[in-house]
Amino acid sequence: MTRFLGVLLYLTFSLLSLSVEAQIPFLRQYTVSEGLPTNEVFCVYQDYKGCVWFATAYGVCWFDGRHFFSAENPKEFRNSSILEIKEDHKKQLWFVSLKGNLYYQKSDRVIPFVYNSEIQDKLNTNKGHIKNSFLPFSDSSAVISFKERGAVIVGRNGIVSYKYPNQRNLVLVDYSKGNPFISFHYQNSITESNVEVLDSKKPPLVLRLGLAPTHLYAIRLKNGNKVFSLDRIVYVVGDGWVKKYEMENAVTGIYEDRDSHIWLSVNGHGAYCYSKENFTEKPLLRILEKEVVTSILQDRENSFWFSTLNSGVFFAPSLSFLNYTTKSGLLSDKITKVTSTGDDVWVGYADGFVSKISENGSIKHFASKGSNSVSVKDLCFFKDDNTVWVCSDILYLIKNSNVNPVEKRLVAGNKNPNYALLPRALEKSRDGGVWIASNRGFKKVKDGKVVYDSHETGDFSGVVYSLDEENNGDLWIASNALFLYSKGKVRQIAEKNPLLNTSIIKGKINEFDNRFWFGTKSNGVIVFTGKKFVQIKGLQSNNVSSFDFRKNQVWVGTNCGVDCITIDQVEPIRYRIKHYNTSHGLISDDVKDICISGDRVFLATFSGLSCFDISKDVDNKVAPAVRISSMRVNDKDMNFHRLLMLNHDQNFIDISFNAFTYKRKGDVRYRYKVEGLSDKWFYTTEETIRLYKLPPGDYRLTIAAENNDRVWSNNPASVRFSIAKPFWSTYWFNGLCLIVIALIAFAIFRTRLRIVQKISMHEQKENLWKNQSLSLQMNPHFIFNTLNSIQLYILKCDVDSSLHYLSKFSSLMRKTLENSSKMNITLKEELESLELYLELESLRCEGKFLYRIECDPSISLADSYIPTLLIQPYVENSIWHGIMPKASSGHILIKIQNVGAFIKCSITDDGIGRVKSQEIQRMSLVRRHKSFATKITSSRIEILKSLYSKDFSLEYVDKYDNDGNALGTEVILIFPRDYITVRHVTQIVE
Repeated sequence: MTRFLGVLLYLTFSLLSLSVEAQIPFLRQYTVSEGLPTNEVFCVYQDYKGCVWFATAYGVCWFDGRHFFSAENPKEFRNSSILEIKEDHKKQLWFVSLKGNLYYQKSDRVIPFVYNSEIQDKLNTNKGHIKNSFLPFSDSSAVISFKERGAVIVGRNGIVSYKYPNQRNLVLVDYSKGNPFISFHYQNSITESNVEVLDSKKPPLVLRLGLAPTHLYAIRLKNGNKVFSLDRIVYVVGDGWVKKYEMENAVTGIYEDRDSHIWLSVNGHGAYCYSKENFTEKPLLRILEKEVVTSILQDRENSFWFSTLNSGVFFAPSLSFLNYTTKSGLLSDKITKVTSTGDDVWVGYADGFVSKISENGSIKHFASKGSNSVSVKDLCFFKDDNTVWVCSDILYLIKNSNVNPVEKRLVAGNKNPNYALLPRALEKSRDGGVWIASNRGFKKVKDGKVVYDSHETGDFSGVVYSLDEENNGDLWIASNALFLYSKGKVRQIAEKNPLLNTSIIKGKINEFDNRFWFGTKSNGVIVFTGKKFVQIKGLQSNNVSSFDFRKNQVWVGTNCGVDCITIDQVEPIRYRIKHYNTSHGLISDDVKDICISGDRVFLATFSGLSCFDISKDVDNKVAPAVRISSMRVNDKDMNFHRLLMLNHDQNFIDISFNAFTYKRKGDVRYRYKVEGLSDKWFYTTEETIRLYKLPPGDYRLTIAAENNDRVWSNNPASVRFSIAKPFWSTYWFNGLCLIVIALIAFAIFRTRLRIVQKISMHEQKENLWKNQSLSLQMNPHFIFNTLNSIQLYILKCDVDSSLHYLSKFSSLMRKTLENSSKMNITLKEELESLELYLELESLRCEGKFLYRIECDPSISLADSYIPTLLIQPYVENSIWHGIMPKASSGHILIKIQNVGAFIKCSITDDGIGRVKSQEIQRMSLVRRHKSFATKITSSRIEILKSLYSKDFSLEYVDKYDNDGNALGTEVILIFPRDYITVRHVTQIVE
């Protein structure tokens, strides 16, 4: 029973031949999962910049090839079904909603048409407008045609009037101004259900119409013929003739591509592509057969877009690349091998067996007589006997549609019952036999039997991927390295060459250059020139699966697509490489096998079979446009459409951009340069450039994009901006700084000059002070009289007194000489000198006066400084001008007090007073001395004030009794306590 089912299944698959629409282009679908707002799309449109827009049931969006974006629009627009997109003469986009409201885009914002309410009031319709019958003129005028309500003109003043007020037929198709305009109007004056065709050069054409149409479309072809459709009826009007065609269902769109092919969208049946306007012929292509295609667009890169009513948008990178899949009738999409027999193409599956695709598109399947899920490792067509050999679990031969498992016959004579060929690839031998690459070495079959097995002879037992025989009979062996079988021996070739230290997938002699070419698993394609091995550089991947030759071209299949190597020069080898991948229309980049038949290339992949015509130019020569979408400076959006003037701290710049190239494989490659910073191009796949901490200067950022065929933008996007210098780096600020520095230098010089002058003056006054101090102490009368007094003790032989006073005198002289060289001395030193002086004067005056010195205990005598010899002159005056003229003895009180920030020194005597003293001096010979002492005293006070800028005060207080008699004089000296901190002017200056 099992055997019967197997035979039945074999016969079924062997005889099954499917006639299908065969190949379809590779389609990439975009839905809500990819970012569309809805799968209900009514129109696809490409603007003058190259951006693709979609009109959907939820407003409009645009696509840059990577992301979908929604324009800034009012809420009523976002919730509206937009049926059509148009561009006016100003390149401004317009949108028409299902309700007939118009919108236009301005500065990236969607704005409602100013007279939408007037249109609604005039027509009161919800039937929608007629596609391609809408002409916007400006922001406030347009012409639009509505179903059943006719065509209207909206003037600038808001007045809505009919474009064809005298329309007498139900449908009017106006070709008089080039592009067609349709008016479909129900009104009382129309009595005939006809179609009127207007052309400026010909009389009107009236065609009989049946039922009122729902779908109306019209175009003018490049050859001048007019095509319009009313539901399922399509009319073609030529020069004096009219043809009528009836389609399967209502036509939902008419489109003519750049190759003058005519596309018809048929409701529920997808899109039909015709070579010309004869719609009874078999279409060249039929895609999306179960979809309602609402619009078709061929973009600048010659890719095709198909919007659908329920399934989003479909994108075909090219119609030159066509594909066979299970939807086309194949048994499986996982195809491992492909070969051609001239008119037919044979494919082998990874989980099936073999199918044959005939030139007319019919597909015939073959099944092995063993397992139905075998994997085909190679297909080989032998032209001499018109047979197809299949390397699978065993070796098969197909001839005259019969599958013959020939391996059983070939190994029948082997003594080993488990012997198997384990075939991987075949190579026709020049002696009529067949070489077999095997999982265990290689074998040769001739005359219906195995005549050689390298595994059994022990010559070679490794896995062999392919074989190629030279004219001299030598056999190249592609294995985990490169081997040569010659004269019955196997030897490894270029064992130490790192290029060959990998698995050799395929090796074959190229008849164009008579050289041996290798495909490797990790080192790409290698050419053996006879002397050396040369690696081909520039492939999309070095993981090669297969290759084939065509004239001076070598087509290489890799896991990243297909590469075409064109040999321009044989010796030394020079070549060019073109790349093909899914961005061009391949169904998959992972190519398992490649076969060339005439001008057609067939590619086996695990997603199906791809094929394309080599003679057709599929290169993308369109330079991509680049759009700068935003510019942020310090995280703030900026208007970059004009020259930006930025401050010095506005130097953190982020620029976002995108490229309008839709034939892309992954991310787009960009390059940019920042003129003003560097002339070097930088490359990136990111769509944001971050420029941080830019120095001040003028900059121009230029951004270019590369399309899938490595064509760079010929008009790169650019933005200009200028970063100002900080004010401290500007010329005016530098000049101002120089001026300020010069002024400061001048001020320093002047100040220094003044200080030098002040120091000089200080030194002069200091010297004067010292001289005056010395003069005050070295009073000759004092010295003379003191020595006379000491001499008197000596004459009296009073040795103790003479020695005592002589010691006091010498101490006073020593202190006087020491202190006279100083500007300042401590209060302690001053009082010690004053004590010595008073003691000696008391000696001279023979007890004429008594004295007492009192000091405030809160005053630190050792830490408080006073000017040198400030007190002694006033004490001397009290003695000689107050006490000495007095008949009786007197008293002198010297009192030192603490008065806040100052020290008060008072010298009080009970002498004759200043008035009487002055009277005596007038008559005295001492007048000259008195006048000199008073002058020095007042001069020293002034010097102190000028040197230290401090408050030094001198006050005389005359004392009287109640009767007016003089009781003496009090001299009050006040000087600052911080005198010590200002005593060295030269130190302060330094």
